[in-house]
Amino acid sequence: METLFDLDNPPLKSDFIYPQLSNDLCRSAFYWTSFDPDKRGEVFKSEYNAAQEKFIDFVKAHDITEQQKQDCFDYWSKRLYNNAVDYLNAHSRCLSWAITGPAKFPVKKAEKAQNSAEKKLDAYCYTLDQMKSEKIFERYLSQEQKQNIIDAQKWREIKFVLDDFIKYKALGLTLNPQEWTYNAFPHLKGQFTTQAKNGNYAICEKVIDTLNDEEKKGLKMAQNIKILSAILEEYKNKQPEEIKEMEFDGLKIVENTEENRLQLIFDGKPSAEIITLLKHNAFKWSPRFKAWQRVLTPNAKYALKQILPQLKGE
Repeated sequence: METLFDLDNPPLKSDFIYPQLSNDLCRSAFYWTSFDPDKRGEVFKSEYNAAQEKFIDFVKAHDITEQQKQDCFDYWSKRLYNNAVDYLNAHSRCLSWAITGPAKFPVKKAEKAQNSAEKKLDAYCYTLDQMKSEKIFERYLSQEQKQNIIDAQKWREIKFVLDDFIKYKALGLTLNPQEWTYNAFPHLKGQFTTQAKNGNYAICEKVIDTLNDEEKKGLKMAQNIKILSAILEEYKNKQPEEIKEMEFDGLKIVENTEENRLQLIFDGKPSAEIITLLKHNAFKWSPRFKAWQRVLTPNAKYALKQILPQLKGE
């Protein structure tokens, strides 16, 4: 049985070592379909090795911990190897009448083998495509890392509008009719309110700090800062108490901080009316947790508070 690594000298955990395809397997895969199976096998193996080497560079360049890089590499490198072996084994059963000769050629058997090999090749190519995607790293990230990525994206979005507003204020001082930009404050206020409503107070405070810095540089921001500060204070005061865990007859409410989800777990399937109510309030069914859930935010807790009497009735 072929092993992935030398068991007497296992690779160090920090090494990115991928499993090698055997020459015999690559050669035998094209024995009945090519006049030069050795060359066909060498080409496939070379392309496989190039993909693995490129994946090593891709993983190393990603901004995650060394252990996360290793876990990601181990999974996808082995998956590509398994897909490659499955394809080569399936293709070894394929036949070409040009090689075997046309006499008594088993057409149906050859078609069946070819279809099986094509499915295995599709799986191999799919894995190759996945190994080029940034999304494959998400499953290895901690909840904090995932939240940092989300926060960074939210900041980029609001920073774009914030910069437009600052530009508008700066041009107002120049009184240059040749230059124009729109007043982005209403848009900024809307995005700011959304972040405050969802409990993203750090982003809101970052916006206010940026405006305070511009105020010190001479831009008139006092009134805008006052408006945004009032919005932030309003939503901070509305912040619901921690739920953690509550239980009623037939219903358990869990604040799953590890998964960043507010979860409703029913003893059985709730009625159609309750399901409609849950969906209307952005709760979605999770087969993994066997719970109705939504992202854990102050807004989610507020929504739960509104529908809790009906859930208790259920």
